[in-house]
Amino acid sequence: MTGPGPDPRLDSLVDTVIALASGQLDARLEPSDANDEIDAITVGVNMLAEELEVTHENLERRVRERTVALEDATNELRRLVLHDPLTDLPNRRLLVDRIEHALEKRRREDWGVAVLFLDIDRFKTFNDSLGHAAGDHLLIHVGRQLRRCLRPADTIARLGGDEFVLLCEDVPDAEAAQALAERALNALMEPVVIAGSEVLVTASIGVAVASGRDVTPTTLLRQADAAMYTAKKRGRAQAALFEPSMTGPVGERLAIENALRYGIANDQIRVHYQPLVELSTGRVTEIEALVRWAHPERGLLPPAEFLDIAEESDLIVPLGRAVLRRACLDTARLRRELGRPDLRVAVNLSARELSQRDLVTIVVEALTQADLEPGALCLELTETGLISATEATMDQLLQLKRLGITLAIDDFGTGYSSLTYLKRFPVDVIKTDRSFVSDMCDNPDDAAIVSAVVGLGRALGLRSVAEGVETPEQLAMLERLGCDLAQGYHFSRPVGVDAIRTMLIAEAPTAVA
Repeated sequence: MTGPGPDPRLDSLVDTVIALASGQLDARLEPSDANDEIDAITVGVNMLAEELEVTHENLERRVRERTVALEDATNELRRLVLHDPLTDLPNRRLLVDRIEHALEKRRREDWGVAVLFLDIDRFKTFNDSLGHAAGDHLLIHVGRQLRRCLRPADTIARLGGDEFVLLCEDVPDAEAAQALAERALNALMEPVVIAGSEVLVTASIGVAVASGRDVTPTTLLRQADAAMYTAKKRGRAQAALFEPSMTGPVGERLAIENALRYGIANDQIRVHYQPLVELSTGRVTEIEALVRWAHPERGLLPPAEFLDIAEESDLIVPLGRAVLRRACLDTARLRRELGRPDLRVAVNLSARELSQRDLVTIVVEALTQADLEPGALCLELTETGLISATEATMDQLLQLKRLGITLAIDDFGTGYSSLTYLKRFPVDVIKTDRSFVSDMCDNPDDAAIVSAVVGLGRALGLRSVAEGVETPEQLAMLERLGCDLAQGYHFSRPVGVDAIRTMLIAEAPTAVA
């Protein structure tokens, strides 16, 4: 004779618990009138299910709220980074990006792209006569007039000061581009009352139309700028179309390129260093390597004189290798001689260097030759390089990271995808661009950007570096914001290795026997 079978309520209880565990939070048990242990467990399970459902709903609501807040903050940061705070027009960063996209579309669809570089005539005289507030009013007026007279698809940007750039896409030829320039000139000539005075605004415009498949945004802007200066020389209030003769002899660039190639091969490359100061201690803990060229006739040249040519040619790779090798050797010697095992060196990597398949081998060879540990080297990556990074590039960065090398994003905040870089790439340091630091004490927008970047770095566990610090007021603000390191003329201009050695000895004289 057998006893009663299993209570069917147990099967229901087990099924409900399994459903809750799998995420079906609306699962419930029907209570019975048995008033026994199973019934008590049933009540308990139902109460737990209700609490889980309420908790889940609250959690979803909080996630939605935080997601919206993060998106709003990200959009505002992007707006601040990519727009001129005075006129709310696109700034240089956004303009260059749009020119690049227009040129890419031109390569695919064979349509015309023109850049118009506009400079207000005698703006300094106007600014000095009526004051900076009136000058700002005039700049806002110019931006509005340009918006009104050009086509909806055209981009109008303010580069700074009284310089504006117009990007015009789908332009059939140079004649059409010049017609757009004339329309802009006529629109600006309408009288406007500013600070109680009627002002007649004129401008000089340089027009450059993209030609050839390899033209770059930098080249197009440089051509339009050169044409603008020609328009000013011709009497102002007019437009000039770029011609090769406006930038000097055609062979000048080739001569510089050939001389630089010889200079790299014959030990004419020099490295200067700018100290990075740890704000919590006031000590120099890092130095940034900056290239110079000891030209046999023109003397010591800064990178502005030759770096663009090196980047546009195949010379940037051997140039970068020479700088990396020298920086590692100098840093290793300073660490040994001064008893400074904490001293690090930062070296910039261009986009082309970053794409080299043997990048890891090059870096390891430089460290080995100098007998410098990997942890003493920081490689600074540009946003341009990261934009074009491939999976192979990512693998190389991960290899460098595993070796103990520090990775930094230089000039952070100057592109569309800065926040994406922090997620995609194994970086340790973010460097706030000097353009934000220089005006942050006077410009609330720049101050907000610097604060946001420092706070973002802190939240992600990254070190933050501020570039271009020139005044005690900027330094004090950075200290209040909690920035980790700073560099700039307030501390020192870039100097030779012997001057850096003297600086470090003066900082800690007991470290040297």
